[in-house]
Amino acid sequence: MSVDGKTLDKGLIDLTKVTTANRDAVFKGVFVNGKQRPDLPLQVMFVTPEEREAASEVKNIKKGDLVKMIQDLLLKLNDELSLEVYNE
Repeated sequence: MSVDGKTLDKGLIDLTKVTTANRDAVFKGVFVNGKQRPDLPLQVMFVTPEEREAASEVKNIKKGDLVKMIQDLLLKLNDELSLEVYNE
């Protein structure tokens, strides 16, 4: 797919599903649970593959998102010794 000759990101196929999930997360998180919007796990939509690539570079990732990625990876470690080393 392309618009004006620019290739579009494949994730745009799920635009309706993602935006609906994000809207529900904002409603439940902010209005029901009183959370701040930056604390919500919202999925980002990219228009072009270049945008996706730029956002995935470590230097462009928000600190909170990077910490969450690291925590998720640590949970996948099964070896307790390795887990202890990486937690430090």
